[in-house]
Amino acid sequence: MEKNKIKRKPNPGFMAFQKVKKHISEKLEIPNSVVAGQIGSSIINVIKEKEPSLDPNARSSKAMEDFDNNMAKYKKLAEKYKKENENKKRLKKQKGGGDDNVEPEKKVKKKRKPSPGFMAFQKLKKHISVTLEIPNSVIPAQVGGNVLEVVKKDDKDMDSVKAAELAIEEFDNNEDKYRKLAAKYKKEKENKKK
Repeated sequence: MEKNKIKRKPNPGFMAFQKVKKHISEKLEIPNSVVAGQIGSSIINVIKEKEPSLDPNARSSKAMEDFDNNMAKYKKLAEKYKKENENKKRLKKQKGGGDDNVEPEKKVKKKRKPSPGFMAFQKLKKHISVTLEIPNSVIPAQVGGNVLEVVKKDDKDMDSVKAAELAIEEFDNNEDKYRKLAAKYKKEKENKKK
């Protein structure tokens, strides 16, 4: 069941600010992005302090008027903001300063080593698949799980690497039994598909 989304009107203050920002970017011939936003914000903040009771549209009109009357001042401010923003980006990129040609340090992810128990089980599973000449997938894993149960029957806390080694021996000693078990699992898998 899909709910109808209620479309709400955009915040009037935000929309008024967008008009100011666009006006500034067009007059200074700069992108309508961070620098235009910083200038617009600084003008609107001054107007808010002087006349806090103005609604957003009136405030934006006054901001554009103030900008037009003091365009030379704001052009210098735009250059200042642009340099500051470039410096911030450069410092962030370099992570602490240094030469302009220095590339930022890359974080090296530590590769997790697989657990020895997992690797031992993979070895058991592969041994089963090679011996029974079947794909190394679900059925060898199921048979391997059964072989491990037999090996760990008397010692549940046995080390998993040692258990896998003993499971390979158990499998080799009782290959016919486990071959039949693999055939049973294969038949069950085929029946599920039907």
